[in-house]
Amino acid sequence: MKEKENKQPNILKSIRQSYFHHFLEKSALSTVLMLFISVCLIGGYFLSISLIITVPFLVAPILLGYILENISVNGGDFSLKRVFLGFKLYYSPHFFGCFRMIIGMVKAMVTYLVLSITLFMILHYTMGMNNEVYANIFNAILNSETDSQLLQNLQDLTANPTYIQITNIALTISIGLASMWFIHHVLVNSLKIFYNVVNKKHLPMNASNFLFALSFKKYRRYFYIDYYQSFWFIFLTFIACYVGGCFLAIFVFNQSGVQTAIIGLFAALLVSVYLLPYIFDVYFMIFSMFSLFYLDTLFDEAERLKLFGVSLRINEEEKKNIKGAANELLNALKSKPKKEDKEENKKQ
Repeated sequence: MKEKENKQPNILKSIRQSYFHHFLEKSALSTVLMLFISVCLIGGYFLSISLIITVPFLVAPILLGYILENISVNGGDFSLKRVFLGFKLYYSPHFFGCFRMIIGMVKAMVTYLVLSITLFMILHYTMGMNNEVYANIFNAILNSETDSQLLQNLQDLTANPTYIQITNIALTISIGLASMWFIHHVLVNSLKIFYNVVNKKHLPMNASNFLFALSFKKYRRYFYIDYYQSFWFIFLTFIACYVGGCFLAIFVFNQSGVQTAIIGLFAALLVSVYLLPYIFDVYFMIFSMFSLFYLDTLFDEAERLKLFGVSLRINEEEKKNIKGAANELLNALKSKPKKEDKEENKKQ
């Protein structure tokens, strides 16, 4: 029991050692990725809607190349030029849509709208209406008799320090949380890339998305346990850097609104991007563990996969072995150590 509990920490330790061993190569990869992210954020600073185009069509291909080259680095083979092959691979049928970025952006936008409206209303009634000047301007807006009066009152409101503060808080928190939700969505969907990389026969991405959705249901709970246990410090680092960047934008650069959030995101990603190699190395470990569920689903859905133009030549003996191994793994994951075992391990 003790050996089983120590297995994952030992693997994580070896992953950290590998990261530091290849630190220069992995940092070079992260720098290239950060340059592309910076270009997108600069565009978003001046025109926020540009992120809808630049992120899925510029960052996604370079991120794919980044993930694939990070695997090569661990094998002792490194070429910075190969990162740019991600543009060719990403727009191929086998990888296009692997991150489901459009769906992720829709989720992020909905999250942003719900949070920003909710936070603004809460702050309006707590901070705003308790400020005499703000309350008077707001009441004047409600009682405006002419369009010119309404326009003047709205201008007074947007220039009010309390209103600016409320808007900054609502926007920065909602954009920050929506961005984290989007990054989480991309990271989770990144797992399926390893299935296509390792398999000799690459499946079309529409088939991979189909299989991933089905197989992920089997191990979702166990994946998230490993996910949060392995990356909690990265999430905290992202939040701390985002908050620090927002404070820097407000109090040093005198920014407000979306520009504040963009600067906060730049600060958060500037640090977090250099931790991505660790994330994807851990992902490879997670893939190694849960690939059995993927193969099991692949065999079970062989007939449906023909709809995607995928024909499988399945060895029945191999199918039985995979199914049996997948069931054993699921039972092992479901089993919990007894209290006596836990107490004995603590004593040891």
